[in-house]
Amino acid sequence: MQAIDLTQEPILTIRDRDGEDYCIQAKYLLDASGFGRVLPRLLELEKPSCLPSRTAVFTHIEDNIDPSAEVVRECSLLKGYSANVTTLATDKFALLGNAGEFLDPVFSSGVTIAMQSASMAAKCVVRQLNGEELDWDAEYAKPLMRGVDTFRTYVEAWYDGRFQEIIFFDAPDNKIKQMICSILAGYAWDETNPFVSDSERRLNMIVELCR
Repeated sequence: MQAIDLTQEPILTIRDRDGEDYCIQAKYLLDASGFGRVLPRLLELEKPSCLPSRTAVFTHIEDNIDPSAEVVRECSLLKGYSANVTTLATDKFALLGNAGEFLDPVFSSGVTIAMQSASMAAKCVVRQLNGEELDWDAEYAKPLMRGVDTFRTYVEAWYDGRFQEIIFFDAPDNKIKQMICSILAGYAWDETNPFVSDSERRLNMIVELCR
């Protein structure tokens, strides 16, 4: 995609493989481009992440991790992967998954956020196309960010060591363990879970009890 015009209904300028440009008009845009971050780049929505810049080292190995395993690809580095935006949605477009805010690979929260954002945005798009007037910030961005911020609490606690204090506590409470595991399993929007509705304060409270 080369350009976008949001004056009225979105008009996209696309360049094909032969280098020819053509235009598409859409009623609404959902950007699920992941790390391609097409709309954030074109619309200059990028902003620095609140998380420190980190580096991931990864490789792929076929079969078991033993002396006979075959390395499929050499180790790779991925640096500065955390990303954020100034706007998640308007009445013309919405950013899904990694095209919006990406936190960190730990806990694989990106997959959950991608699926949740797609589900939430799809419902909002249907309502708008059916003639409803939507406040995309109130109906999509803020509800989505409640779960993202819950994940953020645990990502930050993983790196600063607070979460490990809970994990390795020698007398864990099973109910608390279940509520935290529920979040990491993807239920970061379940506000019946007190560790979702007030994640930072409650996590800090448990850390103090574990010390």
